[in-house]
Amino acid sequence: MKKYKGQTKNDCIAACVRTLINDENVPHCFNNIQEEKDIIKAWEDLRAFLASKNLFLTLFSSEDPWEEMSMNNPDIPYMLLCETASHTNHAVVCKNDCIIHDPSPLKQEIIGPHTLFNTWIIGVIGCLPKGYDE
Repeated sequence: MKKYKGQTKNDCIAACVRTLINDENVPHCFNNIQEEKDIIKAWEDLRAFLASKNLFLTLFSSEDPWEEMSMNNPDIPYMLLCETASHTNHAVVCKNDCIIHDPSPLKQEIIGPHTLFNTWIIGVIGCLPKGYDE
């Protein structure tokens, strides 16, 4: 797995997706977030990009993401939306109960769930079946 770093501020989600799908062309959808509508548009844009590659992204909340993924989806890499020690929202790539890639050069401790959602958010990328859009 090639590990991509964030190229700009607020680029951790794109860097995690780049890492998970091994594609350096993932767009920087989350760079200009000002309002809630910008967040919705960013997720839509990211999902559209992934669909163009026959991939999908599913997001779901969890009270204990490491246990949930270790038990129910062992060895599947996933993106975890979380909060760092500097009280910023962040995204990292995990597998089972371990962080396997942090795209930030700061490598801050993960202290809790993502503050925008007030819960841990897990993102899993998968392949769309043939004919899914028919």
